[in-house]
Amino acid sequence: MFDRLSKIVPKGRVLVGDMIWNQPPTNAALELFGSDILTLAELVAASRETGWEVLNLGVADQREWDDFESKHRAGQRVLILESPESPFGQQLKEELAKRERDYLTVYRGLLGFAFLVLGR
Repeated sequence: MFDRLSKIVPKGRVLVGDMIWNQPPTNAALELFGSDILTLAELVAASRETGWEVLNLGVADQREWDDFESKHRAGQRVLILESPESPFGQQLKEELAKRERDYLTVYRGLLGFAFLVLGR
């Protein structure tokens, strides 16, 4: 990612956001997200290895992550409530229930989101 970014922005500043592991992932979390997600320390190291300087960094806290996950599902759940006759309603309801279950039992507290301001 950072090599490609260097080609687009050879000089200047960029804001990068990416998923990170806040804690070592479980096997179930790895099955859901794969092995390409880094820890914050690994993400920072990867940016520096490609010539970027980290000017600022931050991570979403648990309250922000809960809010993001809840709002993502809420919009679709409102759609189901407002269109009870939709042929896709039941399938969507099941998908949302699975995502919520996965969030609560598999990756809540493990998966995070980092923001990096980088400069060259």
